[in-house]
Amino acid sequence: MTIKELSSGAVLYRLSGREPRFLLIKNSKGHWDFPKGHIEAGESRLAACRREVREETGISRFEIIRGGVLRRTWTFQAKESRISKDCWFYLGRAAGAGIRLSSEHTRGGWYGLGRALRMLGYPGQRSLLRAFSRKISGMGT
Repeated sequence: MTIKELSSGAVLYRLSGREPRFLLIKNSKGHWDFPKGHIEAGESRLAACRREVREETGISRFEIIRGGVLRRTWTFQAKESRISKDCWFYLGRAAGAGIRLSSEHTRGGWYGLGRALRMLGYPGQRSLLRAFSRKISGMGT
């Protein structure tokens, strides 16, 4: 049986000098990722993104970059069910560096592109980060 899940999250960055630094958080299973989570009933994708970022990182104020949304789909096995997950990621620019991790996460920080790419364990995550990094570069920041 395949179960469909809908999620939303953000690839947040801040500028450190002229170079963007990306926010990664490490979950209790040891995987580095971007803040994301399930879309609740009646919640928009953007509202879910903002809620999940706030819950997982304590960051409540960030600018969503116009045209900065990408959808990723993947499947995985969870107990007896196969999960097909659609996740919408928004590109967001944070002003400050402070984070307050949820109890679901063990570490978090802001990392340059090269290091962030090495930390991410899945090709889809790296592809997403590269795409958003190109968008940032194209904005002239």
